[in-house]
Amino acid sequence: DISGEQFWSEIHSRGLHALLLERGGLMRVTDALPTELVEGALQSLQCVSTNDWTLSSSATVDYGSNAGIKHLYHSYMGHGVDEVKQKLYTMAPDLFAGFQAARYEKSGLIAPHDDSQIFQVQSHDENRSQRFPAGT
Repeated sequence: DISGEQFWSEIHSRGLHALLLERGGLMRVTDALPTELVEGALQSLQCVSTNDWTLSSSATVDYGSNAGIKHLYHSYMGHGVDEVKQKLYTMAPDLFAGFQAARYEKSGLIAPHDDSQIFQVQSHDENRSQRFPAGT
């Protein structure tokens, strides 16, 4: 285990990659984000209207020639969790920050998978950048 305070200190001084390598690629961080930040995000998500949650399922995603990933959940692409997304982005600013909020309901699921092998950055993705332009 590593405390959130120590985790952020190590990331900012040495980088996420070095920290993961040192710890065998996996670590558990306690209190990774400030309480006020996560409580604010939770309150924002609790206020999101049903219409602002988008259904994502194996039937709604075009996987091209891939068979797809079995899944069923709702995603929220609004700005209610932007502060949390920005904090997470600082962990590894050179990596693509494709964060979103998701809501799983009864019978919701997602199979193990690696998004980097399936999805491309879309032209409407707010995380696209010069380093990660649409189509990459």
